[in-house]
Amino acid sequence: MNLLSINSFFLIPVSMHFVISIIFFMVILFNSIKDLKKSKRISFLNWFNLSLLFFNGLIPPFILFNLELLSQINLTFYTHLTNLTPNDFYIFSAFNLIIFVFFNFGWTFHNRTFLKSGNRFITKTSITITNKTFIKSIFISNSMFFLISLVSYFVYTIPYGGLVGNLIYSEAIRAGLSPIPNPFSFLYGFGPLSYISAFIYFSFLFFDNNFKFSSLIGFLFSFFFSLYVLYSRLGRVSFILFLLTFIFFLIFFYYKNAKRIILSFIFLLFSTSIFLFYVSDFLGRSSINSDIFEFFLKELSFPIVNFAVNINNTEFRNFFDVILIFVYILPTSIWSSLFGIESASSFNTELITGFKKGEGGNFGEMPLDFLSFAYLQGGLFSLLLISLLFGFLMAYFQVKLDSIKLKPIRIMFQSIFTIYIIVLTVPYGDTQHIMSRTFNIVFSLLFYFLLSKIIKIRLINHIY
Repeated sequence: MNLLSINSFFLIPVSMHFVISIIFFMVILFNSIKDLKKSKRISFLNWFNLSLLFFNGLIPPFILFNLELLSQINLTFYTHLTNLTPNDFYIFSAFNLIIFVFFNFGWTFHNRTFLKSGNRFITKTSITITNKTFIKSIFISNSMFFLISLVSYFVYTIPYGGLVGNLIYSEAIRAGLSPIPNPFSFLYGFGPLSYISAFIYFSFLFFDNNFKFSSLIGFLFSFFFSLYVLYSRLGRVSFILFLLTFIFFLIFFYYKNAKRIILSFIFLLFSTSIFLFYVSDFLGRSSINSDIFEFFLKELSFPIVNFAVNINNTEFRNFFDVILIFVYILPTSIWSSLFGIESASSFNTELITGFKKGEGGNFGEMPLDFLSFAYLQGGLFSLLLISLLFGFLMAYFQVKLDSIKLKPIRIMFQSIFTIYIIVLTVPYGDTQHIMSRTFNIVFSLLFYFLLSKIIKIRLINHIY
């Protein structure tokens, strides 16, 4: 089938998908403006819907109507996409509608069932969250997180010759081909704790307390050390997300006008895209350095390629990756090398390329998006169930974060969750990816809530 017939073949289903996605996108955007005016923040529900409509609604038509150019960039992706039929694309549209409906249903079910108890939680914790002892405890805990990150990463880099020597082997480490055995590889995951430290120190600069100078010093140290960790991992997206979190915080902290915020985010989307292109070039992660159009055609095609491969795959993983979600907290050297566990993305990479990461000249891994990951667990049933559970869980975290009375801390954690968990889970939905990028976030958040409970008990005992 030649290219012209492929484009003509897909004209009706792809065009319908694109038009409907634009309509839904504008509706959710309007709803987000109402959300802003009412609560001075955009809910996780609206952020997820916008992310789904962008990555799975607007991007696939852009990919499919540029197949000829894609064939010159990535022949493997092109080959898989030419196997799609119009019926397959109708199924793709239906699957996205299912995710949209069941995520929203899970969200609504949580709020109708547990919102009253959530409000009682807010009332109960209000006395704790504004307490000076609690603020001091957060500062001390945050300093502890940074110290753990610094020491752990320093020890981790010793076999490579220290912090400087680590940079020499960064590409080999990322590809899983490091020539130097590292008995401290289990400490690798503690590096991103410095991100959390930088975020919290930064938020401390925006309210009156006795730690402003100390917070500034802590922020500068944790910020620049975080940049080192990000550079040593050659993470393009991680680098962008880290910087975006601070921008999100500033936008919402200085909120005044809903429409102006929406325009700010639209501008941020375009500027971030350009920045990502140049960051990829700087880190040596892009094979296309001259054309930004080609760069994004290649980088954004993997979700629709995942679908093209997995829609015809009958080898489901039977919720294996959902059941073992907390196993992925452990270092890769333990769950992969010691226990022989293969992640969903590794399985998906072999389906697409014919090789696993580190084999056959393949040094990368094809990340699984939310749709393909959920479908791979058990077909249509798993797609329904995982969408429902994720919507329920995000509603739960929304209530918890809204209960934080300290405005800078609340806005910072809402920004972190929005970027790292809500928006990014649509293109990177594998539980292994989710846990590797969010464990430190969830850990620190749960630690702070536990801390507030302990202090509250002490306050009650002191009062009575």
